[in-house]
Amino acid sequence: MDKQDATNQRQTLPSASFWHLALACTGGVAVLAHFALRAADLAPLGAVAVADMPLLFVVGLGGGPLVLQILWRLLRGDFGADLLA
Repeated sequence: MDKQDATNQRQTLPSASFWHLALACTGGVAVLAHFALRAADLAPLGAVAVADMPLLFVVGLGGGPLVLQILWRLLRGDFGADLLA
């Protein structure tokens, strides 16, 4: 395999894998932000603690599309392990 073939293989990363990688990295940053905000001991905004906001953001960002993906598979009749979980 030459250098050009390796470059072409890296550029053809599937979009689902990229989305999962981006979501995992965002989750890691959110956990670090949570610990930093927790150490800062800020006052809550309404009923939500400021330290929990990065975690809630990631759950909303990643959870919504995953639920839609499971619903789409349900409508297509694809009853897999995601539906059982």
